[in-house]
Amino acid sequence: MLLSHRLADELGLRAGTTRLRVGQSEACAQIELSKQDSRPQRLFLSSDLIDSLYVSPEDCLYMWWDKNHSSLRLGPVLGIMGSRRTNTGGVFGQTTEIIRDCIRLARRRGMLAYAFSPRDIDWVSKSVRGWVWTGAVPKRMRCPLPDIVYDRVASRRSETSTRMTTAKENLLQISNLQYYNRVFLNKWDVHKMLESYPELKKHLPPTQELVNSKILETYLKKYPVVFVKPTQGSLGAGILRVARSSKGFAYRLTRLDHPDYRGRASTVAGMVRVAERLLRQDQYIVQRGLSLAHLNGGPFDIRVLLQKSTRNHWTVQSMVARVAQPGNVISNLADGGQIINPRRAIAAVFGPSIKPSLMTLRIRRIAKAAALAIEKEIEYEFAEMGIDLAVDINAKIWIIEANSRPGRQTNEAGQRRVSMSVVRLVRFLRSRGLQ
Repeated sequence: MLLSHRLADELGLRAGTTRLRVGQSEACAQIELSKQDSRPQRLFLSSDLIDSLYVSPEDCLYMWWDKNHSSLRLGPVLGIMGSRRTNTGGVFGQTTEIIRDCIRLARRRGMLAYAFSPRDIDWVSKSVRGWVWTGAVPKRMRCPLPDIVYDRVASRRSETSTRMTTAKENLLQISNLQYYNRVFLNKWDVHKMLESYPELKKHLPPTQELVNSKILETYLKKYPVVFVKPTQGSLGAGILRVARSSKGFAYRLTRLDHPDYRGRASTVAGMVRVAERLLRQDQYIVQRGLSLAHLNGGPFDIRVLLQKSTRNHWTVQSMVARVAQPGNVISNLADGGQIINPRRAIAAVFGPSIKPSLMTLRIRRIAKAAALAIEKEIEYEFAEMGIDLAVDINAKIWIIEANSRPGRQTNEAGQRRVSMSVVRLVRFLRSRGLQ
């Protein structure tokens, strides 16, 4: 490799040999010092080095001396793990847009960034045929295994596939690789974690794991509204809402890409039989229904997007109120929900009796405490997390759900070329890779 005297001095290098590392690829490089310093901050690699390190001549990478491993490092290398899709508009389905934005920005910030799925990894050569967006259309490039993996696998079914679990196990065995947001969160596990913190327990609705029909019977008799939720569910699908009335029980089951399934049962025993027929997953929780505040005829919740700072501290990136359509069980945008500013929502519902600024401050504090608790208890590192909270008619704040791979449900993407949430995410991941 050829570099200027000035750059060699800055890096503490002398003529001879040194170890050169890009991601998990490593080579021994012969140092030659340039007699001309017309491009003093440039490092020139031979074609053999470029091939052995799986980099491209067009890559513009940051470089630094790694004292811990006595090597010159280029990068860092960011790999975004996704699940490939062949029947959708994007290579990685619904996550393609955020993956693309992250990769474009990371590469502009001196990182070698690409997207990949387990099928793109060549474990023999320790390389990846990654997907890179340098223009409008993605292209495949041979890349080294990464320094940092950010997991954006979109579905729990893909998450539990043999190919995916094997790939994750192999990646996690690499000692100097950092892996963020590696798992989906289980609703029952999260409830148990948060319940052990007194300051958070008071914000949790009564909840139990649905291990037998007696538990459901007890909740149906005790509470006027009951929710039964799959612990591994996502996008609001498979949630059963049961409301008691003078004529028995009215129920509604949310379904993905299909109209909700509705019906009635006249007795508790009849409702339990209906639930046993409708609920098909392995694990559910049963939860007391809350008397949530309504706006424009529909209940609303508040999604708080938390991200890590470069100092590895949780910070609130954004808050949005998601208003469900009248009569709907969930507030997801895919189910017709609308987004508004949370302060406006609180002011419209409670008027002068509640100060929106104080209410949103409390919501931020609760969300941050929940993210801290989950990360501490689960012992995995996260780069970001979505916490869903709701406010009832008495202005009490409740924790509804935590999401380890949150979507971007804000209006900022329409105002910026790259949303601030992507900027801060890339900034954090880059800081981890430079350690």
